[in-house]
Amino acid sequence: MAAADTKGYLRLFAAYYFVAFIPWAVFVPYLPLFFARSGRSDVEIGALLAMPPLLMVLSPPIWGAAADRLGSKKDVLLLLIGASAVVFPLFWFARSFTTAMVVMAAFAFFFTPSEPLADAITMENLPRAGGDYGKIRLWGSLGFIFPLLFVGLALGPTTGAGAGVRSMAPLFVLFVVFRLLQLGWATRIPVSRDGRMGGLDWRALRMLGAGQLPLLLGCAFVGRVATQSLFVFFSIYLDKLGVADSLKGYFWAIGVLSEVLVMYFAGRIMARTSVKWLLAASLAASGARLFAFSFPLSFTAIALVAPLQGLSFAAFHVPAVTHINRIAPPHLRASAQALLAALVGGLGGVVGAQLSGAIAGEMGVLRLFRVMSVVVAAALAVFVAFFRPQQAAAPEHDSDAA
Repeated sequence: MAAADTKGYLRLFAAYYFVAFIPWAVFVPYLPLFFARSGRSDVEIGALLAMPPLLMVLSPPIWGAAADRLGSKKDVLLLLIGASAVVFPLFWFARSFTTAMVVMAAFAFFFTPSEPLADAITMENLPRAGGDYGKIRLWGSLGFIFPLLFVGLALGPTTGAGAGVRSMAPLFVLFVVFRLLQLGWATRIPVSRDGRMGGLDWRALRMLGAGQLPLLLGCAFVGRVATQSLFVFFSIYLDKLGVADSLKGYFWAIGVLSEVLVMYFAGRIMARTSVKWLLAASLAASGARLFAFSFPLSFTAIALVAPLQGLSFAAFHVPAVTHINRIAPPHLRASAQALLAALVGGLGGVVGAQLSGAIAGEMGVLRLFRVMSVVVAAALAVFVAFFRPQQAAAPEHDSDAA
């Protein structure tokens, strides 16, 4: 492939990730706020926001089987994008909690698998262009940041008790517009004829009892349970402090921008320190961020604390994926990574959302964050005391691979 063609190919996928994450900037910061202004209790909000991570575990195998049957991941991806654009506005008409839960289940069923499927298509095609997935994926984070700078302007200066649910109506129009933009760009992605998604090899489960991996996954699970409280209640926290809707997105954008910076330099950082201390830094940043937000901070203080999100997420994600890839036998690496995502991102997100809703309902959002900061501190202490990085897996000689 010529150099010019290679650059064009990489730009095509980078642009896709950019437009693919724009809708997330509507869903993640503002949907919990919409639920709160619709009269949902903290417990109900926690239950509703537990559905996406649950479907993150349950729905990808279904759509993977569909891709296998159709012989094209791209066709399934287009279906998922279009269906989620149709379902999302139904939240506006969901008056009861039960109806809202049904809509959330349908939305998450279509929404959550689209990005893993896009990852599979990207990884399948990148070898042709010699691209770096990490640097292409960065454009997804930039795509998340971009609309946060102006989505709030469509909502206006409303905040707190004076803000009615009608102020949130533009979100549903914007989500559909952004998702259709993604759909249009997805049609330009090369057709993927290798339909197989690469099923989960359950033999990877035996790794969960081997060496230091149970400790790593256990501490990571606890960390995700705790930080899920911020995904669910951070916008509500800002609302209670009087941050206008037109400004809430900026505080989210600061945190995501810090993720981009840490991910960009992650390779250099990992060359100078160990996996253990990067993972410890991630837990420490999570605990510090939660503890800080357990107080009613000024706007300036919130902006200064928000960048800890970069360490909280990126300092965990990059070294954890790298470490598991190193210690897993070659034939189990994909399954080991799938288990990491399912146990930490999926199950940890479910438990974290449900638990956060219950604690906030009993104690309030500020005390929720304080409790979760103590939980992370305990996980950090255990991790630092007992974790010892494992050596790389031996070259493949497996009789199990047959």
